[in-house]
Amino acid sequence: MDECKLCQEGDFEKYLISEDQYWKVYLNPNQAYLGRGLIKLKRHSEDLFDIDSNEQQELFDFGTRYRNAVNELFTPDMFNYVSAGNRMPHLHIHIVPRYSSEREFHGITFNDNKWTDTYDPSEKMDLSEDIIKNILESIKSRF
Repeated sequence: MDECKLCQEGDFEKYLISEDQYWKVYLNPNQAYLGRGLIKLKRHSEDLFDIDSNEQQELFDFGTRYRNAVNELFTPDMFNYVSAGNRMPHLHIHIVPRYSSEREFHGITFNDNKWTDTYDPSEKMDLSEDIIKNILESIKSRF
């Protein structure tokens, strides 16, 4: 069996916002949902309910800090939190801000085209690396 892709360090590291003992939090480079991020367990595990109390506490701390930063920057109307593991069986939580109306960031308009439905993880928005970096740095400065 191939090594878990999320266990490997790779290009995704350039989207790192913060890390602590158990978790890393990243900006998802697919910003079809402005501020979308993910929190990844540093050790390999596939099931949310296999984490210990220290990992739970740090997860909730990171999730709260990320949510608060995105709230301050973009004022989403709600959040979706997703831990599926179908495509990448490594414990990670997607944090997906949801918007009932458009938001603008650095001259780019973002629309949540699935506002009244579940989010679509395959929906894409082509953005320059500069815009993605600006979103990353904005969240990082408030994290």
